[in-house]
Amino acid sequence: GPQAAIANQARPEIAEALARGRLVTVAGPPGMGKTRLALEVLGAHDGSFCDLSAAGDLPSACEAIARALGGRLGLDPVASVGRVLESVGARLVVLDDFERVAAVAGDAIRDWLA
Repeated sequence: GPQAAIANQARPEIAEALARGRLVTVAGPPGMGKTRLALEVLGAHDGSFCDLSAAGDLPSACEAIARALGGRLGLDPVASVGRVLESVGARLVVLDDFERVAAVAGDAIRDWLA
């Protein structure tokens, strides 16, 4: 169906994007198979999946990310996730449903990628 065709087209584009940069966004309408595609890509890499569908704000997103990576939060959730990301090294981290917190997480993402 159309989802398979889109996934087949997107896979090499995602691989190229991962080779070029540290942040890759897979966007599209609900039900298009973004999560399934991200899980397929993750299966080919050493990485972690983090479901942010229950995150309503940046602190709850940080909690979910730290938990998915086997870390813990300190007093500063953003800095804590930064330390956890540093400790896991160069691995793929899929943040599913990140759009729920994207509006308030821009600065955090910049810190984590720095």
